[in-house]
Amino acid sequence: MGIFGGARRAVKTAITGPWAEENARDILIYETLVTREAEQDSMMWQVPALALTGQAFLLTIAFDPAFSFYARIITSALGVLLAFASLQVMAKHHYLAEVDRARMSEIETKLGMGSIALRKYKLRRPPKRRRWMGWSSYRIWRNALFFVLLVNLSAVAYAITEKSIPVLV
Repeated sequence: MGIFGGARRAVKTAITGPWAEENARDILIYETLVTREAEQDSMMWQVPALALTGQAFLLTIAFDPAFSFYARIITSALGVLLAFASLQVMAKHHYLAEVDRARMSEIETKLGMGSIALRKYKLRRPPKRRRWMGWSSYRIWRNALFFVLLVNLSAVAYAITEKSIPVLV
């Protein structure tokens, strides 16, 4: 039977009982939303990592005077485009995850499950939380990517102004 045999039987009974038959549609939707929300969350956090990797490469070229003027302008413009696209994709995944969480919360209320999706747990002894832990990671990364966008714009300006400044030898 194993260590979890009793628990498995209880879950199986709950899932196959009359309650499950009455709520099969909502249970299926909820399971789908849980999976999709986890995928959205995962994709959202892949965006900053991939964007920063690409930005490091592009900014190396953009600020290196050894590269031609046009190469630096093109890589700087590409960096602006990449930063903007990263902001948009991250915001879209965040929005879609929020929509899924809201729908999950509606189903939880309808089925009397309590609040799981919105993470409003009432713990007897919650773990100690530092002030900075309450900050939105999404907002921090959004602002960081916006800053990278500004750095790329400054790389464009730097390349243009350096081209127009005469070099005295």
